Amino acid sequence: MMKKSKSGFTIVELIVVIVVIAILASITLVAYNNVQKRALDTKIRTTVDDVGKALLIKYLDGEIPTSGYWSNTNGVDDLLVPDRLPPGYRDGQTSPNAGNYDNHTFRYYRCGDTFALYASLNKPTDDDIAHLAAVKAQCGLSDSYVPIEGSEPTYNYGKIFK
Repeated sequence: MMKKSKSGFTIVELIVVIVVIAILASITLVAYNNVQKRALDTKIRTTVDDVGKALLIKYLDGEIPTSGYWSNTNGVDDLLVPDRLPPGYRDGQTSPNAGNYDNHTFRYYRCGDTFALYASLNKPTDDDIAHLAAVKAQCGLSDSYVPIEGSEPTYNYGKIFK
């Protein structure tokens, strides 16, 4: 009598395959989330550059307030939209570091004879944080003006425009 050969996979083999797929999927998901955060931070940095250049023109004409958030009345949005920046130029640019204040992702202050812009990035690098400290020192601003930790919002990126 001949034995029947069974074809197929055992339950253990199937479970091993499922576990391997789950591990690979979780690694991919984490990597994807980090890529999204870095991409958003690149967009935030670009917005800082664009707004800084537009504000520099207004600043040279004496039309910039001393300090504020970008969305406040008589703030950056009132100065630059729609003349220098399109409506919605910062839509979707948020950071958990801004806390419950989506409109506080960005901030500006006068800095000597010019001004500096600050932003809350999602995943700041060590260089971002070191550069922010240098900007704050050059502008003479304390943590109460540009908080870096312990309160909302916190900022971790800064740039001076001249």
